Amino acid sequence: MPIEDIGKTPSNKLADYYGVEHPPLQGHDALDDALSVAYAVQHLLRTGKLQPEVFDRT
Repeated sequence: MPIEDIGKTPSNKLADYYGVEHPPLQGHDALDDALSVAYAVQHLLRTGKLQPEVFDRT
């Protein structure tokens, strides 16, 4: 995601930003915000744009 898009893309719109199909999500809802982030991360992992090693804290 380009830096200029980070500031204008709320967490509940991340899945939409990456074109991920998902059930309807509501803004300003913590669960739906988390689901949108999770859908986006899954998409990025599956497409190889994100590597699992970035989550290693060692």
